[in-house]
Amino acid sequence: MYILNNRLGLPRTLWVLAAAALFFLAPSGSGAMTVERIVAIVNNEIITLSEVNEEALRQGSGQALPGRFRLEESYAGDGLNITTERLLREKLRKMIDRRLQLQVARKAGISVSQEDIKGVIEDIKRKNSIRSDKEFSGTLEEEHLTLETYTAQIRDQLILMKLINREVRSKVVVRDGDLHDYYNNHRPLFAFPSEIKISQILIPLPKAAPETLVEDLRKKASGMVEEIKAGGDFFNTAKRYKGIIDGIAAADLGFFKKGDLMPSLEKAADSLKSGEISNPIETQAGIHIIRLDEKGSVRYKPFEEAAKEIEGAVYQEKYDEALAVWLKEIRDGAHVEMRF
Repeated sequence: MYILNNRLGLPRTLWVLAAAALFFLAPSGSGAMTVERIVAIVNNEIITLSEVNEEALRQGSGQALPGRFRLEESYAGDGLNITTERLLREKLRKMIDRRLQLQVARKAGISVSQEDIKGVIEDIKRKNSIRSDKEFSGTLEEEHLTLETYTAQIRDQLILMKLINREVRSKVVVRDGDLHDYYNNHRPLFAFPSEIKISQILIPLPKAAPETLVEDLRKKASGMVEEIKAGGDFFNTAKRYKGIIDGIAAADLGFFKKGDLMPSLEKAADSLKSGEISNPIETQAGIHIIRLDEKGSVRYKPFEEAAKEIEGAVYQEKYDEALAVWLKEIRDGAHVEMRF
């Protein structure tokens, strides 16, 4: 259960540091005392603003959330602009969920060995071609991490994996009926790209051709279209114009999947029925006249071929649903306050 509290201090039963305490004092690296802000309470644990900032840096955003607030601004509830508050809430909720899960794991006695952690780190080094401890330390530093912090992260991730596997993944069941239902309800996902078969007459347009020549070729192309629509043979008509138009060519271009043709030719083909021809279409290549020879009907991947793919999708859906339910259960059973 989340409690959003913008003005009140921490519960007296947990913290009696000061009236409405939103801050506490912590030693800095120089020995001076710095003001730290508590932004959430998760059962009997706190999350501070500096932890959220560190999380932002670790996630590669390169930009921490603002850390300097005047006390009166915090009490008034207007120390954050809308964008910063949204980012803070988003990061906080993720951190709170992780903290809750780790608390559940501790109660369940789930742990990992140092050997497990070391094995994961060595695997990460190998996959990233990191050959020395010095190089690894440099990489961590670039990511705003120390070896101690990184090791703790790996430990927590392994613990959470064990917890999720036990509480969620192991309880997800995919039945044959689920697969068939998914296949029937998501048919478009298993459609093969539709294909069309076309033939083309191409009249080249010479570079820097005078407008009079271009206009003459346009008229001839329109004349050819009229002849073919009147019953003339597509290829014979093009052949007859070979002595009239330089470079004219006609060919059966075969099959094309949607997206393979130039947009202008595809648009024209989409408007045709089998056997119909287009009006002249101009592109950089020249003047095209296309005939739609065949438009394939939609075909679908057989269920047997798609079964493995479907099983993965159905499992993911069921897992996401089960995880959401489980997370809600542990949130509802916890005391969580977000304070900013």
